[in-house]
Amino acid sequence: MRYYCAPMEGVTGYPFRNAHTQIFPGMDRYYTPFVAVGPNMTMRKREIRDTDPANDETGCLIPQVLTSHAESLVWAMEIFAEKGYREVNLNLGCPSPTVVTKGKGAGMLKDPTALDMFLEDTFDGLEKKGLSGRIRLSVKTRLGVTDAAEMKTLTEIYNRYPISELCIHARTLAAKYGGEPDLDAFAAACRDAVMPVCYNGNIFTKEEMQRLTERFPASDFPRLEAVMLGRGIVADPALQRECAGGEAASGEELQRFLTELLRRYRQEIPEDNNILFRMKELWAYLGDRFPEEEKKLKKVRKAKKMAEYETAVAELLGC
Repeated sequence: MRYYCAPMEGVTGYPFRNAHTQIFPGMDRYYTPFVAVGPNMTMRKREIRDTDPANDETGCLIPQVLTSHAESLVWAMEIFAEKGYREVNLNLGCPSPTVVTKGKGAGMLKDPTALDMFLEDTFDGLEKKGLSGRIRLSVKTRLGVTDAAEMKTLTEIYNRYPISELCIHARTLAAKYGGEPDLDAFAAACRDAVMPVCYNGNIFTKEEMQRLTERFPASDFPRLEAVMLGRGIVADPALQRECAGGEAASGEELQRFLTELLRRYRQEIPEDNNILFRMKELWAYLGDRFPEEEKKLKKVRKAKKMAEYETAVAELLGC
């Protein structure tokens, strides 16, 4: 089984990815938070920085693109091919209302016919540009909009194209991140898909990973080759290692990771207040590791200055 680090806007930018691979090596792939490309064929400066190979120390980075325009996707893939990337991931899974209302992300699943035309135009465009052999397109999708039964039609569409990998978040758009993933619908999609499949959804512990592998044995689901870890890897940076049979993160390791991440943020962000905001955003997930330490966690969350934050974290971790 391969393990991927999911893209999380505002959290898993290159300072996080580089710090993570340094302290907790072993992830097979990291994905960038989505690069939003519209019909104007431009990328924002922060997206250019985040996808710049010079800023990547993981050696296994995949840019993710959010767009509803085939020409824009082909343009972005050409840019990334010129930078040396060999794969781009198309985001058809984001459930954010601001994304969906623009017909992007999981909003594209609302019209399967239009999605089919989009993919046809994309692969035709790649062929015309001579990019088909230079860069692959993988897709991240949900099971549908309101009903997981929609995934059968979606999978039929995906199967028509040379998609290199299908990452399935085992929820519908309507479910967002609530409730339990629909493993029965995922199983059906995994059997129907003709390309390698990656599972995504609610893997927070090694026990949950064990249950997943028991539910989907390789003998019955040979196309299931990878698992994407999102909120789980942010809450527990050693989760991939644990799922692969290794040790949980020690307090000292976690302290080294946080120190390294802080150092990298300081190289990129001049204002302590903005750095503090980023670190607290991380602790919104990391805090789940310390259910018995609410008083100490409160000190981390309420720190108004960097010195207060560092003292509170050291107290919490016992380092």
